Amino acid sequence: LNQAAPLDTEHILRLHEILEHGSNPTDRMGSGAFLCAIYGRARWSDFRFVHHLKFDASRKNGTLDIFTSEHKTSSVGLKREQFLPIAIPTEGIYPGNWVETFLQVLVNEGFDPERTPYGPLLPAPKVGGGWHVRPLSTSEAAAWLKTLLTGCKNLDKVRAHSMKTTLCVWSSRAGFSKEHRATLRSEEH
Repeated sequence: LNQAAPLDTEHILRLHEILEHGSNPTDRMGSGAFLCAIYGRARWSDFRFVHHLKFDASRKNGTLDIFTSEHKTSSVGLKREQFLPIAIPTEGIYPGNWVETFLQVLVNEGFDPERTPYGPLLPAPKVGGGWHVRPLSTSEAAAWLKTLLTGCKNLDKVRAHSMKTTLCVWSSRAGFSKEHRATLRSEEH
C-alpha cells in the first residue's frame, strides 16, 4: 500500500509563507488553493467546478464556504444540482486571516470571487503567465504541491490526497473520538 502521507506542520507553514510573502503570484494562488483543500479536508477533485464562494469575515472565526457541484458523492440527476459546501476556517496554524490574502491574490490575478458559476478554484496556469479555462488536474496539483514544498522533509509520500488526509490524521493524534473523526472525513462537511 502506498497511501498518501499527511502533510507536516512544516509543509503547511511553507504554503502560508508563499501565500503571504511569495514574489510569484502564480505560486501564491496555488498555495492559497492548496490551503483551501487542507483546511477544508477536501479532495482536489472537489475544486474542479466551484459553483460559488461565500466569504464570511463578520466574526473572529470567519469562513470561506466553497460550494461545489462536482464531488465524489454527486451523481447524474437531482444530486448533481445539490452543492457540497466546503467550510474553510480563516484561521489556521499561521497568524492572521490567510483567506483574505488568498481572495486578494485571486482578484489581483483577474478572478472575481463573486462570479457564479465560479469555475475551477485553481485553473491550470499558462506557461507564459495567465490561466487556462480548464481546472488543474489532480496529478498536476500533486506535482505543483511537491514543487512548492521543495526543501521540506518527508516529501516522498506526499500526494494530492495528502491535503485531505492531513487534518483527519491530526484530529486522530489529538484524541478526537471515532464519531468526530468520521464526521470530519465525510463528504458532507
